[in-house]
Parts: sequence; structure tokens; C-alpha cells
Amino acid sequence: MKKYGLILSIMLSFSSFVFGETTNKESAMIKNVVLVHGAFTDGSTYQKVIHLLQQKGYQVTSVQNPLSSLEADVSAVKQVLDRQKQDVILVGHCH
Repeated sequence: MKKYGLILSIMLSFSSFVFGETTNKESAMIKNVVLVHGAFTDGSTYQKVIHLLQQKGYQVTSVQNPLSSLEADVSAVKQVLDRQKQDVILVGHCH
């Protein structure tokens, strides 16, 4: 149940953006999404969300945080962000 709650909360956060209800023209043009998981999950948690976003034409990356320290997690996120070629929507889940 916890996994589906996470997916639901992510989808609710994204609903206005993903389904075209955004009013900000610039954000509507951003097609890169980086997802960051919380402490008690891993990057695979976003599998269903990634699939849904990709169907909508988004380029999606899920960060695999090492969870060994805050510094290591920040470094993992920075590495993924540094590889993005365009603007990014960064979505984090904290637990």
C-alpha cells in the first residue's frame, strides 16, 4: 500500500503539469523530469510513473541514491542533473 501511496502522491503533484493544465507557458515546454526517491525506497519505486510520463513525451530519469549519507545522495542527484542537456523539472520524495 505504501508504494501505491507514493505513486499516487507523485501523480497528484504532476497532474496539472502532465495533463496539460499548466498555465505557465515556459514550464509546459520543459520535457526533462528527474525523480528522486526518499529514504525507504529506491529508484525503481517510480517505474509506473516513469512509464506514464514517457507516454506523454517526457524524458525521465530516476536517481538511484546510495542512502549512505546526505552528501552522497546530493552528489548522486547533482551527477544526474549535470547530465541533463535542457531545463529539468526536479521531483523529490522525502519520507
